Amino acid sequence: MTYVPLTVTWPNEDTTVVSSRVAVSYALPQANEDATVRILDGSFVNETHWVSTYLCEGCSQWDLGANPGELDPSGENVVGWAYSDTAANNPESEDSTFSMHDAAILFYLEFASAQSPDFEEWAGEVPPEPTPTTSGTTTSATLTPTSPPIPSEPVRVPSNCGETSLFPLEAADGWSFVKLAGDLTTPRGIAIDGLGSLLLVEAGSGLSAHTFGSDGCIAGSKTLIERRGLTHGVALAPGGRTLYVSSIDTVWKYDYDPETQTVSNEKVVVANMFPSSHSTRTLLVPPDTPDLLVVSLGSDGNLDMPAVNKEVGRAIVKVFDMAEAPEDGYDYSTQGWFLGYGLRNEVGLTTDNNNMVWGVENSADEFSRTIDGEEYDIHENNPSDEVNFLGDPSVSNENWYGYPTCFTVWGGDEFPGSQPPATGAQFIPAPNDTFTDATCEARSVAPRLNFQAHSAPLDAKFDREGSNMYVSLHGSWNREVPTGYKVVSIPFTTNDAGEYEPVAAPDSKDGFDNILWDPQEDCNSSKCFRPSGLSWDLEYTRLFIASDNSREGELYILYKTG
Repeated sequence: MTYVPLTVTWPNEDTTVVSSRVAVSYALPQANEDATVRILDGSFVNETHWVSTYLCEGCSQWDLGANPGELDPSGENVVGWAYSDTAANNPESEDSTFSMHDAAILFYLEFASAQSPDFEEWAGEVPPEPTPTTSGTTTSATLTPTSPPIPSEPVRVPSNCGETSLFPLEAADGWSFVKLAGDLTTPRGIAIDGLGSLLLVEAGSGLSAHTFGSDGCIAGSKTLIERRGLTHGVALAPGGRTLYVSSIDTVWKYDYDPETQTVSNEKVVVANMFPSSHSTRTLLVPPDTPDLLVVSLGSDGNLDMPAVNKEVGRAIVKVFDMAEAPEDGYDYSTQGWFLGYGLRNEVGLTTDNNNMVWGVENSADEFSRTIDGEEYDIHENNPSDEVNFLGDPSVSNENWYGYPTCFTVWGGDEFPGSQPPATGAQFIPAPNDTFTDATCEARSVAPRLNFQAHSAPLDAKFDREGSNMYVSLHGSWNREVPTGYKVVSIPFTTNDAGEYEPVAAPDSKDGFDNILWDPQEDCNSSKCFRPSGLSWDLEYTRLFIASDNSREGELYILYKTG
């Protein structure tokens, strides 16, 4: 339920609280500044019941950055509800953060029969002046110097920046971490400019710029682009003077000045991306092909069956030549070239030292295996999340990576039968006479390595030598025992042809090492560390990590101690 008005309500002792929100991604919905809400007579809380009656003005028509729309008061409309058994974190405030819902449903509702001549009386003929809902999180304070200094030497690693982590994080031997900032608005993608300043997508708000002082802590911050439709993607072309950002349906290009931290000459370079439920549009400019822009677009829902056809324009990765961009931008579905399809949600994109593109994929949820008409629940450990090799961005890759038909095994012991499949094997959930697991093995490109199912990899970055890929595992929701909520490293090597590949075999469950993690049990979107975007500093000595936990958006650095 993204890019539509959301009304969130909860009880607080003997009163009811209502907040108007909007979500631009699968993250904490931010304040809907286009709407106002009033609680009306009839609302109450007692020992057994809770009723919330309210009037929302600005919720029947909307243009929130994508999919503008309106409700038909005389016809049928799609509406939905969602609920959570977990209380809001600050229940007395309409600006409170809260965790992910436990259940949700969309349905059609006929509005004509709900109309009443008494509406004005119910709503109040002369309503009080409404107060716009305000966000419970803010961008960082603006302390930015007018001319950020050019670093003459590497910025030091701070010992403490006065920020306390919400979580009892633990780091592997030889590593440590520092929290740089909090109170960020759903921090996601990160880019580092040529002066070492950090550009951060704050989903639902825009793009912010953060400058570091001589102590390694943040000395100043400012809003660089104010656009609440930005969801995740940000990239700087080599040279650091061309900036790209993305919303659910558009990629914009700007001229960027790192000295003044300003942008100019906004231009749409990719348009008409399908507004799928997976709203991230990750951007990558491969360093050896600076005119090429790689853009990923995920599936529309868990199992998007039409996406088996790559021309649908979903569950794919595409490449666009910015040197030849049309005046009104490329059409995502019909222009550019493919860098793989059948990729359910390739959120993380990166390049190795050969300029080859790799992706990390969020695979499907709520899975079962059907054999001879009998259904077996295999969702706890299947299908695996994936590390995929996509290849040379300058050459079209029209290989099929399996989705929405074929998937990858993680926990073969959940499969029925006496011979469980190995980790990394390809399978179809319901094999039949014409399409079997063997068909998947023959037709789909298998991943080079796998993660525990539902880990939710969101970003990937190689170190300077190309010997390790670092991956943020955002954390699960569709698993009884939570997994993810950590940053891992995957050791890489080169083969005889000089090509990069993981050290571990594709059937390994131990092909990565935990580097930074949250040790708490029963993790969810508000309880634990939620790593999202990653980026190295200019010297490859500090790995910046964004965490978009719904209680507080945070920014960390991770560094080696020896």
